[in-house]
Formats: sequence, structure tokens, C-alpha cells
Amino acid sequence: MRCRHFLPGPASLMLVGSMATPIMLAAPTPEAVQPQGGNIVERLLPFANGSEDIATGMVHLDGYRLVSITAPVIQSENRGSGTPSPIKQRISIVEDRLQSLVKENPETLTVTQQIDAATQLPVLYVNGQELMTVTNQDALLYSSDPDQWATELATLLQQALQRAQQERQADYLRQQARWAAGIGFVMLGGVLLMTWRQRYLKTQPFDTATTSSAAEEATEAGQTKDAALTIKDGKQLQHRRNTRRLKLLLLQLGKFALVAGGSFRILGLFPQTRWLQVMVLIGARVPLRLLGIVLLTYLLIRVSFVLIDRLFAAFRQQPFLPSIRSQRSTLRITTVARVLRGVSVVILTGIGALGMLAVLGIDLVPLLAGVSVIGLAVSFASQSLIKDTINGFFILLEDQYGVGDIIVVGAVSGLVEHMNLRITQLRDSEGRLITVPNSMVDIVQNLSKDWSRVDLFIDVAYSADPEQALAVVKQVAADLYCDRNWSQEILEPPDVLGIENLTHTGMTIRTWIKTVPLSQWNVSREFRRRLKLQLDAANIAIGIPQQRITTENGASYPTQRIDSGITLNKSEE
Repeated sequence: MRCRHFLPGPASLMLVGSMATPIMLAAPTPEAVQPQGGNIVERLLPFANGSEDIATGMVHLDGYRLVSITAPVIQSENRGSGTPSPIKQRISIVEDRLQSLVKENPETLTVTQQIDAATQLPVLYVNGQELMTVTNQDALLYSSDPDQWATELATLLQQALQRAQQERQADYLRQQARWAAGIGFVMLGGVLLMTWRQRYLKTQPFDTATTSSAAEEATEAGQTKDAALTIKDGKQLQHRRNTRRLKLLLLQLGKFALVAGGSFRILGLFPQTRWLQVMVLIGARVPLRLLGIVLLTYLLIRVSFVLIDRLFAAFRQQPFLPSIRSQRSTLRITTVARVLRGVSVVILTGIGALGMLAVLGIDLVPLLAGVSVIGLAVSFASQSLIKDTINGFFILLEDQYGVGDIIVVGAVSGLVEHMNLRITQLRDSEGRLITVPNSMVDIVQNLSKDWSRVDLFIDVAYSADPEQALAVVKQVAADLYCDRNWSQEILEPPDVLGIENLTHTGMTIRTWIKTVPLSQWNVSREFRRRLKLQLDAANIAIGIPQQRITTENGASYPTQRIDSGITLNKSEE
């Protein structure tokens, strides 16, 4: 025997007057249906006893679940268009008869049973009015025989009817009204409290405080404010924002749950409205589950963001790392955290989508099999996307660059502002956002990994003393290295390599200064400023492009560009 379960809808609470009116059913073999009386159950019995396809449903009274009953399954084409199924008809009749008996409000309601002479099945009566026949299939649901189950069912119905009468008494209703008022006040107070908490969180100026603290720490460490905020404190601000968003979301969900739960509970306090609970549970079961999956998925995504931020914040605070490695670790952790957040969104969204499909009754096994075949076909059509993802994975694994690095990729360069497994986004010096697919990152120059270097070429005039010029450059480099305002930016004593080249401009002196990442430009600017002042003080001229012009008569004139004009000096042959 195969059973189909059915949960009654609003029709089970209507048609009060139908208990005295027989409902004719169209059967697969109408000739075999010979009604012997007004009992609809008797007309269903031939099919119930011989059918292998049985539907089951639950009978309710005032929203309480009473008992499951059965009826044969008759296809819609055999029973006529628009005719309810037998199980719906039977549930509706039993519930209508129970409601009618309770509304009559007799002093006592007595449940009795008798054996029907035609079917030899027990029939239940309430105050002499027929309620239902206990069929073999009804008893089989509870692993019992019809007579024994009829006795147990009579006791169960007797208790349910007595409870229904008690709940309609004036004292009981007044007590429930007081409970409803209390629940309403709790709901109002909870909503007001959570609303106040939301407004409090929204007005907290934690960003300004964090930024000020970060700037002070950066100053003490000898770093610029921009570098500190870009590398470390931006992540702290983002972590605080994610935490606040999560708290606001939880408070909003708490208000919704409080109002929905309180209203649902109030509906269940009164027998006249308790049936609405059943309607909500039955009619809104699928939408509520879908909404719950969406909210749970979004909540898990927010929680994953906070957990990822907390995990990597712990790594960033490792005290045993030197400052350079700590800064580099901060950059890498920032990049990996962003990628992990993106991966968590994809995974959790996919799981949520599968859950929603399961709620809708879609079989996931063939769906997943079909998706795998489609994915194989799509993989051939999206090889560039796969190549982007694989290359992005190795970029992260090998730590080629990260968010906050300054890189050169092909003909473009800039600050790495965002990256994931598919793309890298750069911000160049003019503020343009450049998006580079990771598959195109074959040769990359990282200008800020671990340490950087200032590589300066200083042209000095030929008229200057080379030894004096070298001494001035070395002195300026040493003074800059010993300056406490710049010592944290320079990792090693500057190295003046000497005269690198002799050109028409003059003598070229080359200098190397090893700096912390992203500080080479600030150090080089300061070094040039100081060097210009010291060269002027030592009366050493900067190299100026020179050339010699020879005329047709053999006379030659050395030329020297001064400002915007050219001066010709006749040489002696």
C-alpha cells in the first residue's frame, strides 16, 4: 500500500452545513458504487479496502492536531474537474462536524461507537450524531485493528472536545486576553530596545578614533600616515565596519523574529484564531523556508567575514616578526583575506541555492549530474576564465604581489587596489583604475616587496673637483641616514658608488639608498632637496649639456646652454 500525505487547507474549516449533505464521488468504476445510505465513508470503503494507493491527512480541531485518517486516491480525470479529492472531502466533513458540535455548546459532549451492520466497521458518534467511520486503513496507520483503534480514538476525541468547550469559557478567554496583552507589551518593549540599539551603533564615531590612533602609531614608528592607513589600519576599519553590519543585521532579524513569533503566539491563545496558525504553517511553509535560507545564507556570509577578519588580525599582531616582514605580512594577509571572503560568498551562496531547490522539491541528484555535464561544456568555452583563476591562485601562493603593492605589468603600473582569483585592479598616478586579467600577468615588477631602493644619478659639471663632489654627496647621504625623522625609512647606510659615467652633461655620480617598501620616493625627494642646498653651498655646479660646433673654415666653438639661450665661445686653434 502506498500512502500520500495531505495537510488540509482552508477548505477544512468551511462547509459547516455539509455534514448533512452527502457528497457524491466519481469512481473509476461507477457501476460498482452502490450507495447504501447517506454515509460518505461507506461509499469510499470499497476503494479503501481494495486500493493500493491511499492518501492520508490530518484532522484538526481549533488548530490542534487530532488524528490522521485515510481515503483512496482517485485521479482527477475520474472524479471530475474541480471536485476535491476524497481525502480532502473526508477531512473537511469530519472537521466541520466537530466545529458544529462545539459551536452548539451543549453541556456535555459524549463520544460513543457502534458497529455498522453493512460494513462491519465501527462508527463514532457524538451526542448521537454520526462523526466518522473507522476504516481498516485508518487502523493500519496506527498498527491496530478497527475496533481497538475506534476505542482509543473515542477517548482521544472525548478529551479534545472537552478541551474545546473549556477554551470557550469566559474566564479562560479573559485569562488568554491578559496573556496576549503581556506578549504585546514585551514585543513593543523589545522592538523599541533593539531600535535604540541600532541607532546607537549607527552613531558611534569609531572610524575617526581608529584613524587618529593609527596615525599616532605610524608617527611613532617613523612611517607616514598614508602608508599606515593603507597597509594596516584600513583593515582594522573594515573589520570594525563588518562587525557593526553584523550586529545591525542581527538586531533587525531579532525585531522581525520577535514580532513574528509574538504574533504567532497570540494567534494560538484563542480557539477562534488558532486555526490561522495552521494556515500560516501550511500556506507559508515553503516561502518561510526559502526566506529562512536566504537570511541564514546572508548571516553566514557576514559571520564568515567577521571570522576571517579576526583570524587574520591575530596573524598581523604577531610580535616576533621584524617590522619589514610584519608590513609585508600585512599586505599578504590583506590580499588573502579578500580572496577568502570572495570564496566564502561563492560557496555559501551555492549551498543556499541548493537548499532552496531542495525546499522546492527538486531532486538534486540528477540536477547535480546535469550541472557537472554543463560545467564540463562551459569549461571548454571559458578557458580564459579558468586560466585567470589558476594564475590568480599561484600569484597568491607565491606571494608575487598583494593589495597595497606597487607593480608594473607590461605597459601599465600602479598601486594594487583590489585583487581576487580572476582579476587585479591597479590605480595609476593619474587616478585611473586599470583592470588586468590574471592570465595576462606573465612578467610582473614588484616595486614594494620586502624592501625598496633609491637609485640616484647626479650629474656634476666637469669644472667641479670630483673628490669634493663625492665628499659632498657622501656627507648628505650620511646626514639623511642619521636624521631621526628619516632613519626608520632607511634600512642601511647609503652607498655612494662613485662616478658612474662621463657624458656631455658632466660627471654622473650614482648613489643607492635601501628603504622600507613604498618609501623610496619620499626618501629620494628629500635627498635631492638636501643635495641641491649642499652643492650650492660648496659652489659645485650641476652638469649642463654641452656640445662643440665646427664651421666650414675649421673653426670650432664650444657651446654651453645657459637658461634659454646659447653662448658661443671661439676656441683657439
